[in-house]
Amino acid sequence: MKLRSIALAALLVVAGVTAPVAADDDGRPLADAGLDQTATVGSTVYLDGGGSLDPDGEIVAYRWSIETPSGESITPVDPTSVTTRFVPEEPGRYYVRLTVTGDDGRRHSDTLYVDVERAPDPQTPTQSGTATPPSPPEPTTDSEPTPDPISTPEPTPNSGPTAEPVSTPEPNLTPTTQNDDDEPTETTNQPPNGAIHGPASVSTGSSVTYTIDANDPDGEIVDRWWLPTALSSSPAGQGELRSRTRRLTVDGTPKTSAEIAAIVVDDDGATSTLTKTVEVRNTLPSASIEGDSTAVVNSTKEYRLVASDPDGQITSVSLTSPDGAVEAVEPMPWDGPTSSGEWARSFRFAEIPEDDGTVTLEAVVRDEYGGVTRVEKEVTVVKSEEMRVADPVVRQPPEILSLEASFIDSPEGINSRQILFSAVATDNDSDQLVFDWRIGESAMLSNRAGGDPARANISYSLEDMQFEDGTIDVALTVTDQNGHQRKLTKTFDVERPNPSGGNIGRANQIQISHTQGRTVYGSYQMNSIHAGEQIFISFGDAHSDTYTLGDTRSYQFKHKYSSAGRYAISVSPSWTSDSATTPLDISNQTYTVWTYEQNETEVLRTEAAESPGEDWTRDGIARIDRKQVGVETTKTRAIDDRAITSPGKEWTRIGTTIEYHTEQRTTESTSHPGGDWTLTERNVDQKRVFAGWEHTTVPQRGLLGADWEYVEAVPYTVERTKTERSADRPRGSGWSRGEQVGRTQVDYDTRWVDYRFHADADWQYLGGDRYISGYDTTTTCVEYVQLYRTRHCIEEETNYHPEYDYRYEYRVPKYDPVYEWERTVEETKYAYRYRAATFETEAVDAYTKEVRVGTEYVQWERPVFEKTDIYRWKNTRYTWEESRVFSKPSGDVRNLSKVVKECGTEPADQEPNLCSEGT
Repeated sequence: MKLRSIALAALLVVAGVTAPVAADDDGRPLADAGLDQTATVGSTVYLDGGGSLDPDGEIVAYRWSIETPSGESITPVDPTSVTTRFVPEEPGRYYVRLTVTGDDGRRHSDTLYVDVERAPDPQTPTQSGTATPPSPPEPTTDSEPTPDPISTPEPTPNSGPTAEPVSTPEPNLTPTTQNDDDEPTETTNQPPNGAIHGPASVSTGSSVTYTIDANDPDGEIVDRWWLPTALSSSPAGQGELRSRTRRLTVDGTPKTSAEIAAIVVDDDGATSTLTKTVEVRNTLPSASIEGDSTAVVNSTKEYRLVASDPDGQITSVSLTSPDGAVEAVEPMPWDGPTSSGEWARSFRFAEIPEDDGTVTLEAVVRDEYGGVTRVEKEVTVVKSEEMRVADPVVRQPPEILSLEASFIDSPEGINSRQILFSAVATDNDSDQLVFDWRIGESAMLSNRAGGDPARANISYSLEDMQFEDGTIDVALTVTDQNGHQRKLTKTFDVERPNPSGGNIGRANQIQISHTQGRTVYGSYQMNSIHAGEQIFISFGDAHSDTYTLGDTRSYQFKHKYSSAGRYAISVSPSWTSDSATTPLDISNQTYTVWTYEQNETEVLRTEAAESPGEDWTRDGIARIDRKQVGVETTKTRAIDDRAITSPGKEWTRIGTTIEYHTEQRTTESTSHPGGDWTLTERNVDQKRVFAGWEHTTVPQRGLLGADWEYVEAVPYTVERTKTERSADRPRGSGWSRGEQVGRTQVDYDTRWVDYRFHADADWQYLGGDRYISGYDTTTTCVEYVQLYRTRHCIEEETNYHPEYDYRYEYRVPKYDPVYEWERTVEETKYAYRYRAATFETEAVDAYTKEVRVGTEYVQWERPVFEKTDIYRWKNTRYTWEESRVFSKPSGDVRNLSKVVKECGTEPADQEPNLCSEGT
């Protein structure tokens, strides 16, 4: 599909989307598969990818793929050439995809649509063999009729109100109306419509695909564009935004809705926005309980709850057991909401359940959107000695990795000879190991450690012990939970010089008042008061302190040791070089073990592939062990190197392949279809076949019947005489002046007249004015002289008397002549071209051919395992059995005995909680 750059750019600015550029900004090549096409079944469709380009290099490879309307994939004649062709054999829309590869290995794709129809049915022709177009409607009365764009004679003005009908089949015209400006106005275009197809409910993290299905009632869809959506934050390439389908990974907020939208454009520039509302589902959290599936009675084991939430936070977790045979040792740790994590909790298996010897641990995990996940784990509770006998799995003893000894640093002047022994051991089938230390001939200590590897330390003071050769033998025995042992004996050099040259003081004694557990209480006695002086105390376990004395002759001290052992407490005063040292034995706490026999029914359980021995019955399948013995392969259909379906999560993609097979195809045609078709039978039918196109043009669109197919608008030029009346030459060229047709007022003059009512009718009276029009003169003699009886005037006086008149002021308009100007102008108008199919009757022959069809597959493989069923086995015994508990038993028991033991002398899972609490 091609982009109409100007129209779509304006459209996307309005829609809030940036218009695409000619090529991707990331340097990928730009694929151009060509324009969308229409064709008929059996015709040849030619494809041309020559418009593709690489802005920063060159294209080195082309690949064409075609999807038929039925969803099958077919291969064109040359799928790796710039140009190729194929023959559609069924009606509908074909999706043709071109993928180009640049010299840098980057690829880009473009898709065009080929709409294929069946050949039209025969139609009854008119007498002349050509459909006659209807007469065009009469144009509105004007001085200029609508011209025939094909007629040879030039249109002349005032040629009459009715235009001649179109006689030559040429361009047709869209229906128009005439307005006052004599310009054609197109009828209202119908906008495109359609819908977006895809899932209406999705979950975060899932991959979904949406497809645009749009059409135009009066044209065709020329472009489409996906709008941004809150359903996914991943940016999409321009090729994907312009494609018919869009694949995205959902990362929306659960229990909300988002909208996916697209804009479609028709061939007239009209647009429509298609929308689809999508609900985002909540994905439940995942959870599992990790830990041993078998536990010894009275032992304590740790179990871990592992949980995560893919689309939010975990708001609560719990790990409990409703069975009364299980006791929670510690509370469930919880630090608040989290997306994923692990929580450890220990449980003590207090007794063997009566029913089937199994207990259930339950975990509940909730997320912030109300999702709840529940998981369970079954644990079989057995007696330790029975477990060793019945377990068919061979267990190995622990391995001692190292045994080392080092002196604990003491302050200057103190020769305590305090040694720290360290050992590291590992065991594949135990999580707790017991370390038994024999130092020399008499000292015996014990402690335990966990982890892989397990590390144990023991501190021992060699004070008052004599060694002739300066060495000491240390024997270490490590025991796992199954009773298997490993021993190691090593000799260490224990000589150490006294750097201070002092002696071991005995005058000032260290007195131990008492010990409580691993806490020692004592005092250092002095002969006199040493207020303000300091003493330095070393407790023999790498811990030492300096104290300032008060007004007293003794100093009270207290110290808690972290583990059992033999220690040397040393005191070094600041006022003398004499030191005091005393040995101290710190032992573990003690506990009481009651042993007895009780008549009870015992249920023994274990897991094995075969029967562990006599009296064992199979009690269901515990698990299935798998051993890989080979690899299984399969394949699934693919389009453009993308798998249509996946065989499952256990399959791994290993590549792609194209398989070819030959199909026998038949067709009927009036002429040889071309290519390698073989004629098999003549004259199997008679039918009207397409013979060609008949073209005609009309002045308006929609004047012809349904048999006529719109092709294009054809512009043509007409001349007409344009007139204008003006005092001056109008703007533009080509104007010629005609006769004067009037005049136009351009200004005013002011004029005075003596008679008010003698003015013209278009004069405007402004006002009147009196003025002196002349003077009346009178001469009078003011002085006479009498001479000879005659008076002679010797001085005269002249008087002037003004005479008045009136005048009137008018505003007189000024006029310029108005001429009629005319010129000849050219105008572009449009005719509308249509075409109609013509048919003729021909004989139909039958043809066959063998077609080599290529199908693309994705290759998969998965491992093949040999399965071994591991069964649960059950053995019920009815005997007097010896048991041990930490409190005095009651009921029907015999051979009751009581033993007091120190903590740390037995494996940790066989000792009471007070031993672990006191460490």
